[in-house]
Amino acid sequence: MIEIFAERLSALRKAEGLSVNELGKRVHISSSMISRYEAGERLPSYKALIKFAAYFKVTTDFLLGVETSSETRSKITIDVTGLYPRQIEAVRMIVEQCKDMNGVES
Repeated sequence: MIEIFAERLSALRKAEGLSVNELGKRVHISSSMISRYEAGERLPSYKALIKFAAYFKVTTDFLLGVETSSETRSKITIDVTGLYPRQIEAVRMIVEQCKDMNGVES
């Protein structure tokens, strides 16, 4: 798991064109700690893992190697905070109908 995390963190950072220092400033984690993560010397804390996932718009499962799909980055979430259960169900049904129209399997 530590090797996969190290590889994925490094690949995501490089894909964004960021130095270790730049990434550290953006996620408020020291560049020396990020270097240790990328070298496979340490796994991040839960808090740091969540910061990386949020910044790169991937899941923590992807960073840890649980998910392997390259489609992980394209997943979008919809905030339904404040909606009633019937409204949430209506949103889910609209999404499913759109997928069906586009020929996408759920």
